[in-house]
Amino acid sequence: MTITELVKKIESLPQRQQEEVEEFVDFLASRHPVRSRRSAFGKYINVPASSDDFARRKSEEIELEDRKR
Repeated sequence: MTITELVKKIESLPQRQQEEVEEFVDFLASRHPVRSRRSAFGKYINVPASSDDFARRKSEEIELEDRKR
């Protein structure tokens, strides 16, 4: 199930049940805090996280090369 599908299901619930879902999510989040990217990936911190990151860096490299010409 995608996040979008999940949100639609939650939005279709009565208000009180939506509040219960919110409370449950808050509870889960408090039990498992999100780690920082550095601690989660350790020595792989410099590995690109997505193709968007890769494309952004390549674009920056191309701009730098074009400025040198």
